[in-house]
Amino acid sequence: MPTGNEVAAVEDGVFALAGFSGVVEAIDRTLIRIPRPSDFEGWYGRKGFPAVNAQAVVDHRGVFRSLSVRAGSTNDQSLWHGSDVKKKISSYVPQGKLLLSDAGYKVWQHLIAPYPEAAAATSKRMRRYNYRHSRARIAVECAFGRMKNRFRILLGKIEQKTKDYIVKIYTS
Repeated sequence: MPTGNEVAAVEDGVFALAGFSGVVEAIDRTLIRIPRPSDFEGWYGRKGFPAVNAQAVVDHRGVFRSLSVRAGSTNDQSLWHGSDVKKKISSYVPQGKLLLSDAGYKVWQHLIAPYPEAAAATSKRMRRYNYRHSRARIAVECAFGRMKNRFRILLGKIEQKTKDYIVKIYTS
């Protein structure tokens, strides 16, 4: 996570990008296809194929600050609760600063999500908030895209048989 000197620069970067103050990072997850493990239960994700589910926290420049990898069926909330970021939130996110998430995460101490689409449709203020939230959070989407384009193996199926090795490939 940003160090003391970096916090102001990261916060200024997010503000310049989206007009959002107090935000230092964004969080999201992505699925990476794997071969069907022999103990396949829990490895099938929401898209119907076996996968690992990787949650990342990035800053406004798309620099990875944290990575947590779990089974493909793990939802956003469970991935969040099992991550080091959540367990050590006060050391990852400075007091009074925020981490942006998508709607799959619930609002929590330092974590804020967009308004539900139905609610935002009725309020100009909520729509504006969601727009700025999206502009600030896009850094994590772009970071996953750059990672998958640079390491093309992540776009297909990682042909490894052990989960430990798959996690090692992903985190290296």
